[in-house]
Amino acid sequence: MRDSLPESDPFRLKYRATLQDVVGFIIKEGKKATVDVIREQARNLVPADDLARFCEVALQDIQGLHEGNIAHYSLRPSEFSACLERV
Repeated sequence: MRDSLPESDPFRLKYRATLQDVVGFIIKEGKKATVDVIREQARNLVPADDLARFCEVALQDIQGLHEGNIAHYSLRPSEFSACLERV
């Protein structure tokens, strides 16, 4: 069974809590999900060497949000719905 599971991404594991915080903040605050907005939120949390990749991963996470994974980012269904309405 373990062989059928995908490998964990060490980068995602390293920044797991930071990704949760940044993605959650952007959605809760109604910010537009752009690389610039993500960079602004993460620049004091992520070393400069990792910032570009962090922004890419965070943007993928935001674009991949759905009702089944919003709890991972401490989002309520109403916050997620409001996000969908803004798009």
